[in-house]
Amino acid sequence: MWYAISRGGIVIDEKSEIQCTNYIIDFFFKEFVYRNLYFYESKQKLELCDGLIEFQDSYVIFQIKEKDTSTSVKWLNKKVYDKAVRQIKDSIGMIRRAQNLQVESYAGEQITIDCTKEIIPVIIFDSDDKEYKQIHTSQKEADLKINIFRMEDFNLVLNSLAIPYDIVLYLKMRMSFFENKLPHFFINEVSESVTTFARIHDERGLIDYYIAMMNGNKYISEDAMKGFRFVIKNFSDRLIREADYQPEMYKEVLECLIKSNRNTVHDFMLRWQICVEHCMRNEETIHHFLIDSVNDVGYLFFTQKSLIKDKDYIDFVISLFKYKFKKQNVIGVVFHMLEDKNYSVEWIYESYEYTQDGAMDEILQEEPLWNNAKMLDN
Repeated sequence: MWYAISRGGIVIDEKSEIQCTNYIIDFFFKEFVYRNLYFYESKQKLELCDGLIEFQDSYVIFQIKEKDTSTSVKWLNKKVYDKAVRQIKDSIGMIRRAQNLQVESYAGEQITIDCTKEIIPVIIFDSDDKEYKQIHTSQKEADLKINIFRMEDFNLVLNSLAIPYDIVLYLKMRMSFFENKLPHFFINEVSESVTTFARIHDERGLIDYYIAMMNGNKYISEDAMKGFRFVIKNFSDRLIREADYQPEMYKEVLECLIKSNRNTVHDFMLRWQICVEHCMRNEETIHHFLIDSVNDVGYLFFTQKSLIKDKDYIDFVISLFKYKFKKQNVIGVVFHMLEDKNYSVEWIYESYEYTQDGAMDEILQEEPLWNNAKMLDN
């Protein structure tokens, strides 16, 4: 990733790169943002790219440019559409031929670059130029398309989308729009009671279009999106402080959470709020759950249970839940009231293959648990 870039022993802290670093780490989390992107090829030290993010089966790679005193058109042509594009092409080539190339996440974990992953290139430039080419398409390589953002527009995208799952899909949709493959007008569900006919004329309009398309016919509260982000950030901070959690479990849970789509997030936060209300009333429950079939993960919510005192019981119920829905991955979310208005949330992650178990079948026949299934297929 970028932060302090060392060239020839001199550390260069570029304002635009530091600014982008802060945006990216906050949005994607330091476990999936990489730094020290240097390696040697034929004894020559090369920089892979200015920024690298891993998301599911994709890498998002960045080149960052900061405007000098040149005129707008001259600078954009020279530094963005020419130099940055060439650097992006070089970066893609280096990733594709990489062998045992290791980079380090901001969480301190070493990973080996996977040369088979999809690569999504992005150029960000820091200047006041509002008129620019949002998509670059290579004349020689028709399949190479690069998203280009002004820094202010890129920051707007991250602040507006709220959940990491959206960014890859947004970048792909943005390419289609600026290639004139999408309509310039759309019906926008502003709230549960207000609908408008909107025109896309800038990045803000395109973000609104994306959200409207992803929400479909369902009203999804943006407060739920922001609440989910708070949940993930709190989860991340808590596990950093708690020595009882294993790093492997932490990252597995985090990966499941950040790849949730907007419908999953909406329904997850609805159950979260219901569980908080149960805690406030000192009610023990195990019947709230969510099945995310897209990502093959189930969520089971417990209220007024302690992960320490009730560990055996919680483990058994999660095993029963896993068996009923034949899910390899299950996350237990355990709520417990601490004081009149404060509550704690603990997390459990279980992952193993389904196998037939007669004893589990008998229990589920006698006690028909979790029959109000909600499958999320979108």
